[in-house]
This record gives sequence, structure tokens and C-alpha cells, in this order.
Amino acid sequence: MYTTSEYLVVVGTTPEYLFVMYTTHEYLVVMYTTPKYLVVMYTTSEYLVVIYTTPEYLVVMYTTSEYLVVIYTTPEYLVVMYTTPEYLVVVCTTPEYLFVMYTTPEYLVVVCTTPEYLVVIYTTSEYLVVIYTTSEYLVVIYTTPEYLVVMYTTSEYLVVIYTTPEYLFVMYTTPEYLFVMYTTPEYFVVVYTTPEYLFVMYTTPEYLVVIYTTSEYLVVIYTTPEYLVVMYTTSEYLVVMYTTSEYLVVMYTTPEYLVVVYTTPMYLVLIYTTPEYLFVIYTTPEYLVVIYTTLEYLVVIYTTHEYLFVMYTTPEYLVVIYTTPEYLVVMYTTPEYLVVIY
Repeated sequence: MYTTSEYLVVVGTTPEYLFVMYTTHEYLVVMYTTPKYLVVMYTTSEYLVVIYTTPEYLVVMYTTSEYLVVIYTTPEYLVVMYTTPEYLVVVCTTPEYLFVMYTTPEYLVVVCTTPEYLVVIYTTSEYLVVIYTTSEYLVVIYTTPEYLVVMYTTSEYLVVIYTTPEYLFVMYTTPEYLFVMYTTPEYFVVVYTTPEYLFVMYTTPEYLVVIYTTSEYLVVIYTTPEYLVVMYTTSEYLVVMYTTSEYLVVMYTTPEYLVVVYTTPMYLVLIYTTPEYLFVIYTTPEYLVVIYTTLEYLVVIYTTHEYLFVMYTTPEYLVVIYTTPEYLVVMYTTPEYLVVIY
């Protein structure tokens, strides 16, 4: 031991260890060593340093009134911590992975990586971001008080979800098909498509639209509280139906013929046509009209509660019949003669 008015030195030693202390009015140094480890401490009124080392690891601590640094290292890994009143940093690393954390009163960042994956987290009082990725897929999450976004992707498909208090969006896609859904308090949309077909649905509180199409046909449905429209078409024919609370219209057409039906509570119209003939029926509670025509002849029938009119004509002759409760008229005419019966 050696002391003066300015400093003090203390040394203690044995065959196995050594102790040394050196102190002044400004600082203190302490060293303690054995065959297994070494400890060194150095302190002043402003900071403190501590070193602890063995053949296997090393620890270093450095602290002041403003911050603290800690280092811990071994042949396998390294840990570093740095902290102040405002933030904290932690780093931990090995030959296989790395972990980093950085935090302040405003946000937090975490990064963790290995040969297999990477994770990144970033968060504040307002939002959160998470990224997780491997050699096979990626996941991203982003959230705030107002909305959430999630994305998940691989070499084969992608999923995206975006949601707020007012609406939701979902997309799922692969090399073969796509699915999209979008919904709000006012409407809802779904789209689903593959190499073979497409399906679309759009709906609101007032109406609904559905479209379904393939390489062979198309179906369209449109409906409201007032009416319904349905269309079905292929390369060979088309069907259209339109209906309301008051009437119904149906049209069916092919390369060979056309059929139209129009009906209300008061009347019915039916039209059927081909390249060879035309057939028409028009009926009401008061009368009926029938027209049938071909390349060779024409037939017309008109009837009411009181009378009947029939006309039959060909290139060679004409027949007309007109009848009422009071009388009957018949006319038959050809290029050669005329017959009238009354």
C-alpha cells in the first residue's frame, strides 16, 4: 500500500491472483486478475468503465449520467447494448443470425435475421409494420388506427387484404386464377377469374349485377326492386328475359329462329319466326289476333266477344270469313272466280 495526499495505491498479489487499486481525488482504478479471468474498473465523477474478461468471453460496461454501453462477446456471439434516457439499442449477433432492437419514446424497430428468414418490426403510437420473409414467401403487415394491410406472397400466389372501418379489399391470385372482393357499407364486388371462366358480382342495397362467362357462354343478371334482366348467350343462341311487376319480356333467338314473348296483366304477345314462317299471337281480355305466314300462304285471325275475322291467302286464292252474332260473310276468290256468301 502506498498513499500520499493526492492518491492511494494498493497492490495485493499471490501466485494465483493480483489485485491493484489506484485512487485519486478524481478517479478510481481497480484491477483484479486470476488465471481464469481479469476484472478492470475505472470510475470518475462522470463515468464508470468495467471490463471483465475470461478465455471464453469479454464483458465491457461503460456508463455515464447520460448513457450506458454494455458489450458482451464470446467466440459464438456478440451482444451490444447502448441506452440513453431517449433511446435503447440492442445488437446480438452470431455466425447464424443477427438481432437488432432500436427503441425511442416515439417508435420501436426490431430486426432479426437468420439464414432461413428475416423479420423486421417497426412500430409507433400510430402504426405498426411487420415484415417476415423466407426463401419461400413474404409476409407484410401494416396497421394504423384507420386501416390494416396484409400481404402474403409466395412463388405460387399472392394474397392482399386491405381493410378500414368503412370497407374491405381482398385479392388472392395464383398463376391460374384471381379472386378479388371489395366491400363497403354501400356495395359489394366480387371478381373471380380462371383460364376457363370469369365471374363478377356487384351488389348494392338497390340492385345486383352478376356476370358469368366462359369460352362457351355468357350469363348476365341485373336486378333491382323494380325489375329483373337475365341474358344467356352462346355461339348458337341468345336468351333475354326482362320482367317487372307489370310485365314480362322473353326473347330466344338462334341462327334458325326467333321467339319473343311479351306479357302484361292485360295482354300477351307471342312472336315466333324462322326463315320459313312467322307466327304472331296478340291477345287481350277483349280480343285475339293470330298471324301465321309462310312463303306459300298467310293466315290472319282476329276475334272479339262480338265477331270473328279469318283470312287465309295463298298465291292462288283468298278466303275471308267474317262473322258476328247477327250475320256471316264468306268470300272465296281465285284468279278465275269469286264467291261471296252473306
